[in-house]
Amino acid sequence: MWKVLKTMWTITPPWILRIVAACSIMGAGIALFATNQTIRIQKIGLENPSSCVVNAWINCDAAQASSYALMVGVPVAWWGFLYYVWIGITVVWAAFKKEKGRAAASAAFVFSLMALIFTFYKAYILVLVLKVLCPVCVIMYVVNIAIALFLGRYLGLSFREMPGFLKGYFRLAFGRPADLNFSPRAALYFTSAAVLFSVGLGSMKRVEAHALKLPELNVAEEVTNHFLQPRNIIEIDSFVPVWGNPQGSVTIVEFSDFQCPSCRFAAFHLRSVLWEFRNHVRFYFMNFPLDNKINPYVNLGIHKQAGLAARAAVCAQQRGGFWEYHDEIFRNQQELNRELLLSLATKRGWNSEDFAVCMDSDESFQRVRTDIEYAHRANVKATPTLFINGRYVKYWYHPEILRATIREELRRSTQNNSVFSNKR
Repeated sequence: MWKVLKTMWTITPPWILRIVAACSIMGAGIALFATNQTIRIQKIGLENPSSCVVNAWINCDAAQASSYALMVGVPVAWWGFLYYVWIGITVVWAAFKKEKGRAAASAAFVFSLMALIFTFYKAYILVLVLKVLCPVCVIMYVVNIAIALFLGRYLGLSFREMPGFLKGYFRLAFGRPADLNFSPRAALYFTSAAVLFSVGLGSMKRVEAHALKLPELNVAEEVTNHFLQPRNIIEIDSFVPVWGNPQGSVTIVEFSDFQCPSCRFAAFHLRSVLWEFRNHVRFYFMNFPLDNKINPYVNLGIHKQAGLAARAAVCAQQRGGFWEYHDEIFRNQQELNRELLLSLATKRGWNSEDFAVCMDSDESFQRVRTDIEYAHRANVKATPTLFINGRYVKYWYHPEILRATIREELRRSTQNNSVFSNKR
């Protein structure tokens, strides 16, 4: 790092602006990629992991699925893209204007320092709050640091001189005297940035509205309505699969059907929204297949493979691979049949004959029937049905409402778990 910094101080000013322009192009490309990833996760959840997911720690998707990936309702990466575009245009302007270029470079430098402060904040959120490392984010952070350092070098500023320069810049910007030998024309550059960011915000809002098709709801009002509901008593056996923190203060129960299209969406949507709360929530998956061969509370067997799939998932849990098998069933939902379920088991290294015996066993049948009975007692009629600390969640598919509901549960810090009956 020291050698890199030392080399920077030997680069001539014209080349410095070219390097900053190249950095802005690189940053813009990466920011567009991250923006697309954020929108994709909002749209389909974590169904298809991106190329920069290595494990639970090195995981771009976890970072981009969190509420911290959004600012003013649009991806943070999109704001980064607009920033890089503005920086690129401004430094090109500075290169062509020469004498007046110092004002443009100074404005870009001031903006780069503001971006740097935001970079440190995002790094803190990433590492200490979300506890993940996002390679794409890290590359943008490095680009932000490089832009600020190169612009400082172009202006001939040492680290000690930077505070004095900023003080003088803002004094001149507000019409007060300062010891700087140029006019910053701050109003021009700040206005151009404001226009670009405003147009960019409006454009992204339209893109999201088209891509996500979420209903326009008042989040605060819907959360208030949610807490006006009475709580249901949700019975949970000790063998029910759980994701998150088994000791978490917020208990979420989903009743699902492996052949239900909406359940497929929920399967990849819910955990993407819940990721940032994974140390505070315990998320239980319970079966309610709309298959009258196993579910006595449905008249028509509209999902004829759902009961068998639920029994296969019970067997997967016994082998320690429930959530991975759960995901694969939903990914292959349209081809769901006995052969597929056995094939998925074989791919996980399980003996297909033993797995088939397990699926057909009375034990797996009774395990699923137990879930169905608990669903019936909770007045479950359709799938997916979601409860948070005993209250029915109407808009489970709306990320903002779901997150706001969980935050309110955490804030209330009451003995919510008393509404759950854990069987042993």
